[in-house]
Amino acid sequence: METANPALEDLRREIDEIDNRLHDLLMRRTEISRQVGRTKSGRAVVKPGREAQVLRRLLARHRGSLPKSVLVRIWREIFSDSLAQQGPFSVSVLGAEGEPSLRGLARDHYGVLTPIGEQGSAVRVISDVAEGKASLGVLPPCDADLEAPWWRHLARDGASVPRVVARLPFAEPASPNANGATALVVALSSLEETGADRSLLVVETEEDVSRSAFRTLLGKIGLTVRETQMWSDGGDAWLHFAEVEGFVDPEGDWLARLAEVSGGKQPRGWVIGAHTVPLSPEELAPSPSETPARQEVGT
Repeated sequence: METANPALEDLRREIDEIDNRLHDLLMRRTEISRQVGRTKSGRAVVKPGREAQVLRRLLARHRGSLPKSVLVRIWREIFSDSLAQQGPFSVSVLGAEGEPSLRGLARDHYGVLTPIGEQGSAVRVISDVAEGKASLGVLPPCDADLEAPWWRHLARDGASVPRVVARLPFAEPASPNANGATALVVALSSLEETGADRSLLVVETEEDVSRSAFRTLLGKIGLTVRETQMWSDGGDAWLHFAEVEGFVDPEGDWLARLAEVSGGKQPRGWVIGAHTVPLSPEELAPSPSETPARQEVGT
């Protein structure tokens, strides 16, 4: 028969008390999320920038031996449930044959209970979001080797045109089912500046401007370019895509400044998305004081 250990029993009672307080706080948080949903007419409004800021704030104050990746997974489930409390919340992912499955990546980020459906084409994923059939769409990154890039479908105006709002995975160790895949998330949400952002731009030109020349033009207006692409349907116009560092305001004067440095008329262009930079390994690494000491093996 196990002998009672008073010190151990005290620790267990303290854990039970902490569990009760955590449970009370989670129930209160859920109720507040439902109240937020009622102020938004029962519609789940995705705010990935806000979520990223919350996680970065928590990680900055984190102490102790609980791995930061575990903290991220816990809060990802909390975020996803909060969205579900506000209104219908679901995800559409590209599941085309021959493409890496994005379901595991979406499941890790958006929670175990979030409905996730697959579509055979990027256009159908975008349509699911545009038509309100899904809250979010998960698609391959814009630099994927695609014959007909999906980003061109976002190069238009309108309240029903989705925008890129996040990049996955946001925290690499916290996404064990990603299998090395990366993705971008589209939603009918306004773009948010978080202080650690990248923006996605598309510019239409009537001339065949090379990718290097396009990169140079963007550099002249102070944008640091990470990636460029070009696409044409064989007509008289070309679409040029760029991922740039920082947040570009969709209502700002970047197109006017582009016209100034190019010496021509102002082109048509769109900020088709902006997302916060994913957490770095350094942000998720434990501090030296938090790293468990390695147990020495006797010789």
